[in-house]
Amino acid sequence: MSVRRVAAKTKHLLRVWVVLAALALAVTLVALLSPSGAQAVPALPSGFQDSVVLSGLTNPTTVQFAKDGRVFVAEQSGLI
Repeated sequence: MSVRRVAAKTKHLLRVWVVLAALALAVTLVALLSPSGAQAVPALPSGFQDSVVLSGLTNPTTVQFAKDGRVFVAEQSGLI
């Protein structure tokens, strides 16, 4: 097989891979960005209750509990 044939075949395979990668990326983006149906709400086990204990947070990243019961929440901006 000549060098030109190998180069042409390699170039063709590269184009195929680029097209497949672009197609896979497009399918993934459509799947992620398409609006899903009704959001499934997980059912709580018997005896459990869902309630908001902290609100007004902006991008919370970490929660730590002190021994005395205080709760420290770190936000992405650096605010604690």
